[in-house]
Amino acid sequence: MKKILAIFTFMLAFSLSAQAQDKKVSPESKGRQEAVELVDYLKLNSSDLENFSKLFQYKHEMMADPNLSAERKKEVSVIMERKIEGTLEPAQMEKLRANKALLEKLTH
Repeated sequence: MKKILAIFTFMLAFSLSAQAQDKKVSPESKGRQEAVELVDYLKLNSSDLENFSKLFQYKHEMMADPNLSAERKKEVSVIMERKIEGTLEPAQMEKLRANKALLEKLTH
C-alpha cells in the first residue's frame, strides 16, 4: 500500500512539474511588462504605457512567428528602436541608450 501511495505521489509531482513547463507567457503580458519597465525607468505617463504596451506586444507577436527569418528579426529590432526613438524626446532617448541592457531587451 505504501508503494502504491509513493508511486501515485511521484506521478502527481511529475505531471504537475511538466504542466508548469508548458505554460507560455502571452505577447500581451510580455509587452506590458516591458512597457512598465520603460515607463518606470523614464518616468513616463499612463498614455505612454498603453502605447508602448501595444508596440511591444506587436514585437513579441512578430518575434514568435516561426516563419520569420533571422534577417527579418533584425529588421524588426531596428524598426522597434526607431519607433521608440520617434516617440521619446531626445533627452529620454539618450537616457535609454545609456542603459544598454534595457534598450537591448526592448528592441530584441
